[in-house]
Amino acid sequence: FPTRRSSDLDESSRAASWSSGAPGTVPLRELARIESSEGPNQINRDNGKRRIVVTANVRDRDLGSFVAELQDAVGSQVQLPAGYWIDYGGSFEQLISAS
Repeated sequence: FPTRRSSDLDESSRAASWSSGAPGTVPLRELARIESSEGPNQINRDNGKRRIVVTANVRDRDLGSFVAELQDAVGSQVQLPAGYWIDYGGSFEQLISAS
């Protein structure tokens, strides 16, 4: 929905939904309870698995040593639950593949 529409719950509840078994459309309010709540504004997935992307711009030092320091800090201070992992990508991934 456009921002102005998604912030108006009454208008959102009138949005048209298509039913697979019936001709025409059905207002969304007839299919679900519409309410506002706190939560992630977007959930990204890769191959069905949730994905969170954290970005950073590195200035005034080389990327390799920054990522090495980051990996040490994360490794000693962050305990990930089973099934979670961290990948370091972007320019760092390109740096590694070039060496």
